[in-house]
Amino acid sequence: MSAISLPISIPSGKNHKLYVVPIVAGLVAALAMFGFYILLLTVFQDFSHAMQQAGQDWLWVGLVALGFGAQIGLYAYLRMIIHAAQAAGVTAMTGAGTGTSTLGMIACCAHHLSDIAPLVALTGASGLSGVIGFFNEWKYAFIALGLVMNAIGIVVTVRTIRKHKAHLLAMASEPETAPACH
Repeated sequence: MSAISLPISIPSGKNHKLYVVPIVAGLVAALAMFGFYILLLTVFQDFSHAMQQAGQDWLWVGLVALGFGAQIGLYAYLRMIIHAAQAAGVTAMTGAGTGTSTLGMIACCAHHLSDIAPLVALTGASGLSGVIGFFNEWKYAFIALGLVMNAIGIVVTVRTIRKHKAHLLAMASEPETAPACH
């Protein structure tokens, strides 16, 4: 009996699209995250403040952007593997890590509430100034929490990718059975 002929190629060095698309998606996501950071600071302060803040917190901002980009790249790769598994007749499993990534980004960016403090004061919601001060004071703790949550999301996504790849390889090595005739 012959092995199952899959309409896809198992991720390997032969199929560069399985690697190029996720890498590009991850790089674009990391740059978009950094761009959003600069835009947010520019809108609520000015461009020179945004550049000064980025220079001051370059390591933290870079790590968050790289972590986010890594998760997006891995997620794109996972989606390609799931698509390949569906084409081969495998039931798709749900992607992992997206909720973790979202929570990490929210926790990481929460300290930027201090950038809108002047607008909050104009609206008369001065009771929020304590909350804004809290987020500003604990800025690096929130960034660290975001990085930890990003790392967790990356680990979960890598485990899911390995599970899908192992399942596809197992299917490819199983012999094809002939359909039963009546």
